[in-house]
Amino acid sequence: MPIPLPNQPYPEPTPADPNPAPVSPPTPPEGPPPEPIGVPPTTPGDIPPPGEPIGVPPTSPPEIPVTPTTPQPTA
Repeated sequence: MPIPLPNQPYPEPTPADPNPAPVSPPTPPEGPPPEPIGVPPTTPGDIPPPGEPIGVPPTSPPEIPVTPTTPQPTA
């Protein structure tokens, strides 16, 4: 709203609309709701079983390579 200058009279207030448009409720879009942006859809394969820590691969015993021992010469 512009600020009136000192030498100008204040503008007349605008009266409210005597016949405002009726407010209709928004109609829901047809079809399934859109997927949220940036979130990939979840599939059953992506859900870890209960008790499984998230982001940690299952632990398995480490495989230690077996190196053959050579007999050391005795002096």
